[in-house]
Amino acid sequence: MRSQHVHPLKDDKILTDWNGLMIAALAKGAQALGESRYREAAKRAATFILNQMRTPEGRLLHRYRDGQAGLPALVDDYAFLIWGLLELYEATFDAGYVRTALELNRDLLRYYWDDEAGAFYFTAKDAEELLVRRKEAYDGAVPSGNSVAALNLLRLGRITGEADLEAYLNIIREREIITDERYVKMARDVRSMDKISLAEPLRLIPAVSFAGPADVPHPRLTPFDVEQVNMDEIADRWNAAMRYFRGEPANLREVFGTQTHWMIMGPFANEGAFEGHDRAYPPERELDLTATYDGLDGKVRWTEHEQDGRFASVDFTKLFTPTEHVCAYALCFVTCPSEREVQVRLGTNDSGKLWLGNKLILDYPHEGTAFLDREIITATLPAGTTPILLKICNGELNWGFVFRMTDAQGHAMDDVRVTVFEPK
Repeated sequence: MRSQHVHPLKDDKILTDWNGLMIAALAKGAQALGESRYREAAKRAATFILNQMRTPEGRLLHRYRDGQAGLPALVDDYAFLIWGLLELYEATFDAGYVRTALELNRDLLRYYWDDEAGAFYFTAKDAEELLVRRKEAYDGAVPSGNSVAALNLLRLGRITGEADLEAYLNIIREREIITDERYVKMARDVRSMDKISLAEPLRLIPAVSFAGPADVPHPRLTPFDVEQVNMDEIADRWNAAMRYFRGEPANLREVFGTQTHWMIMGPFANEGAFEGHDRAYPPERELDLTATYDGLDGKVRWTEHEQDGRFASVDFTKLFTPTEHVCAYALCFVTCPSEREVQVRLGTNDSGKLWLGNKLILDYPHEGTAFLDREIITATLPAGTTPILLKICNGELNWGFVFRMTDAQGHAMDDVRVTVFEPK
């Protein structure tokens, strides 16, 4: 019977960087444990990547799926695969793995190396142009491409005796880019967050985002037009994130200005590939706060819900049962003294629809994550009271949304009132 059930969605793409890590682990395991099956698995994986995930010129590609390889490789793809090949050489003593590692390393130096400041960029110099061509040097759960590339340079230099490789390593070792006085001061300013502006030297500002339902703040530096930024608002968010990580109370709903007080109704069915997304359940046909409808497992009606202030998103998994292959609705009313252009900002997990009054302004029929401001829709908010209706459909696991409304520049609107009942 289980084989007849709807199978969970699977991420079945093959990634060069993750396979490089796996090849290194298997080869190292084969050396340590004497397990030939680990060595053979590493060899098969390396053969597949090298045969199926390279361009005719020999450059690596990032992913493979359904018989198609594509996307330009990133520094992690090169660094991690070279690491895997070096471990395979030590597990097999097949010099071909060293030769291939050297070939890939030459491409890595040619396309990713920063000739001015040293170290490796995340993307190739002939890749799509980005606002910021960044470098990763932080080792988290996965090591950074730069740290692995540095180790590869050391090992290749010692194995082959190529002096040039040691020279690159010396540049990484001796550069003062991290201890330069300007960067030390900038790092100190970022940590203190004394309402600074990094726009002048770098065109970057400190910013904080998150994804529901966990709502863990994600601090970072991001490119931005500082003339359009409220630095007090930026500072409040940064300080809230720092309080969160220190274990101190932080009201994320208040800081981010999200709407977590709603009337909610559900659950309704969402079988198969989000069939419920396109099915018009009663709340889409009429807004009657006193009505009762047939839901998935019985009668359902509108009920009031206000999320805990520690959270900035709404987590439907805490409000409905069951929580998978279902959909539900959320409703509020916005009262505005005058007509104006606004930005409706929404992130849904998974698919979502949004109506402003009687007008459908967002139709997102896919799997998704409830990132803050994932969708930003410009709309005209009329004077008076306007209902806002959301429909959120879930496949599996997380289910919910994060919503806020701002003016046309992305700032809070103090004269707009949001309620869960239509004002008399």
